[in-house]
Amino acid sequence: MPSTPAQVAKKANVSVQSIRNWTKEYAELLSPEARGEMGTRLFSAADVEVLLTIAGLRRTGWPAAEILRHVKEGTIPAVVDVSIAPPQTAYKAPQQPTEASLAVFLAAHNTLQERVGDLARRIEARERHAWLWTLGMGVWIGMVLMGAIFFAVWLSVNGW
Repeated sequence: MPSTPAQVAKKANVSVQSIRNWTKEYAELLSPEARGEMGTRLFSAADVEVLLTIAGLRRTGWPAAEILRHVKEGTIPAVVDVSIAPPQTAYKAPQQPTEASLAVFLAAHNTLQERVGDLARRIEARERHAWLWTLGMGVWIGMVLMGAIFFAVWLSVNGW
């Protein structure tokens, strides 16, 4: 029985939008019904198997081009577990840092440190001056009450 995008998304533990995107990105691996060429997307058992494999490989951090190549060639890993929760961070192959990349990272790090410092100073200033806001609100409320009392006295004196 054909499966809908929502059913496949639930099996793969991904969003329905991911399934829709993958039907475009990996269209050559799927049947015409799965690509939605005739209206509603319906996935055969083979399409579901391909999408579950894609979901598992995406969780391991494989790039889309590598997934496409390996699934087309049939050289995917023997075990792809799609039932586990996605990792917190995708695996990236270690690279030798270059001076240029280190300079970019250092500049980004310094910029972020400046922003964090600025935010910390703003929070500290806000906490330090919270009493001033409270005092200002107290003065404002006092003035409103005094105005109300003055107006009530004026009304009673003028006979309203």
